[in-house]
Amino acid sequence: MKKETKYCERHGDYVAEVLPFGNMWSLCPICAEERQLKLDLDLSAEAAFRRNKKISENLQFSGIPKKYANASISGYEVTTAEQQRAVRYSMRYVEAFEGIKDEGVSMVFFGSPGTGKTHLACAIALEVIRKGFEAKYITAFDLLNEISDTFRTSELTSNVVKKYTESGLLVLDEVGIQYGKDHDSIWLYKVINTRYVNDRPTIVISNLDDQALEKFLGSPTYDRLQEGKGAAIPFFWESRRRKQNLKMVG
Repeated sequence: MKKETKYCERHGDYVAEVLPFGNMWSLCPICAEERQLKLDLDLSAEAAFRRNKKISENLQFSGIPKKYANASISGYEVTTAEQQRAVRYSMRYVEAFEGIKDEGVSMVFFGSPGTGKTHLACAIALEVIRKGFEAKYITAFDLLNEISDTFRTSELTSNVVKKYTESGLLVLDEVGIQYGKDHDSIWLYKVINTRYVNDRPTIVISNLDDQALEKFLGSPTYDRLQEGKGAAIPFFWESRRRKQNLKMVG
């Protein structure tokens, strides 16, 4: 290969080679390296911009209530071993999410009102979104209302169901306080089961105990939420809201 000493105004002499295409000489290797570095940085910045834009959009359309917009797992107050278990499992779920998201690993948070079930579930959803994945939050009541509204409008019921069956993670809150009509359970089963057969993770939150929740959802649905690496986490301790109210009064 023909070689020749060339001069770069910035870096001085360098040995150039005739390129295999055309009658062109290779550029200064330091300049070429700097150009490649700039290109890599530009591509990295563009990728970071796209990722941050996606995260911002996922946060915007997540449906997470304003009250829990800054919820964090570390911000959950722990005073008992049972609370520690719930926090530990939540952390592990987030840490493992990228590896288990396609396995449909789900959770059930059930127990007394005011014990932080929604806080922890929303904190998990926020962490999942920050990792670059999609997550949605909705109460069962609002989900059923969205479905019912389609019966009176031109919107397809399937489009509403699809919105919640295809999200990366679904947090379904307040399950069990619906009207108790048969079709309520049928639609909830439809959403949960569709996610189950497509290996999409779901977090179900309920103020019912495990037996009442199993009765409401039906044993097949309840079992599917705990299948594999899934778990049902009990929240039976003093209401944090009640404790805070007592402090304000006292």
